[in-house]
Amino acid sequence: MEPNVFVFLGFVALCAILLVVEGDGGSPGTRVDVRLRCMEQFCHQEVLWRRNGEEVAMRGNEISITVVEREGGNYSCYSDQGAWLNYTLVLVHWRYRKILQDSPHTGYMHCSAQNYTGVFQCSWTWHHTRKGTLLKFNVKRLLDILEEILESYKCCFNCRSLTGGNISCSVDASGHAIFCKDHGHCPYAEEAEHINLTLYVRSQFLLESYTRRFYIGDIVKPDPVSIQRVDNRTLGWTYPHTWNTPSSYFPLTFQVKEVACTTQRQCTCESTNPPEHKVQSTKNTCDQDVKYKMDFETLKCVALCVRARDAFCDSLWSDWSHKTGRKKKLNGRRQQKKTTRC
Repeated sequence: MEPNVFVFLGFVALCAILLVVEGDGGSPGTRVDVRLRCMEQFCHQEVLWRRNGEEVAMRGNEISITVVEREGGNYSCYSDQGAWLNYTLVLVHWRYRKILQDSPHTGYMHCSAQNYTGVFQCSWTWHHTRKGTLLKFNVKRLLDILEEILESYKCCFNCRSLTGGNISCSVDASGHAIFCKDHGHCPYAEEAEHINLTLYVRSQFLLESYTRRFYIGDIVKPDPVSIQRVDNRTLGWTYPHTWNTPSSYFPLTFQVKEVACTTQRQCTCESTNPPEHKVQSTKNTCDQDVKYKMDFETLKCVALCVRARDAFCDSLWSDWSHKTGRKKKLNGRRQQKKTTRC
């Protein structure tokens, strides 16, 4: 039976070759035979090999190794004089998810966009028990993938990324995120195809792949709104300056929450059961400026919390913005005592 091995296209740098072995989850006794070649021009020369820095018994320009379970390795070849010639990195690709941290809310990858301009970002967190490295990523619209299949995979690869069609991406310096721009995205038209994102990450000699499909409309998350005091009984806020215009075509809906606070409880918008609060969603509004009246007379200390999302899509809410108000001012020392409590 032919070994289940493939060359990881796109990882070709300094004549290095990356071979990926499809492992069966590291099951006991799993063995796959792989043939490694140093370089074509050394076919009739004495070539020495080392695995992870330790010399192996096999000699020659082409050798056969056996990958047992999940034991990949870095195989380097040297001349008989000890000069380094080349290396082949052998990784084992398994079906488990151990390198990235899973989240009950976002999964393995969190993707978001400030608006509908086609700019988006996706981030991830390395599992604390693994030292992970981003090896490669692939970002494409489904239509771009189908076109490549019809063209017999005539596309351009490199060792860090594969971005097709009109999507360009860059990797954050920390290796925890990618930032992308879909240059062909039209904010005024419905998206016809999903964006397909695949990450290839490695830890030691294990390779894992993570995939997510989404529309930009699914991951839009407006920036927080800015709340300002209008008068003694009214607060107001405006659309985020990063949101698309005109607002008549891109209206937002707002969720408003009054959180009453005491000296024992800190005012926080994340409270699920504060002493006194109310939640409401405004009507879909095209007005850039929204005003809201608060009953400061009946509350000792109150925080107005506001967040926004696209009025037409069940997408992500923005982070909460908040503004703290106080009860009507009192006189003298009692006023000072009251107002310093929140």
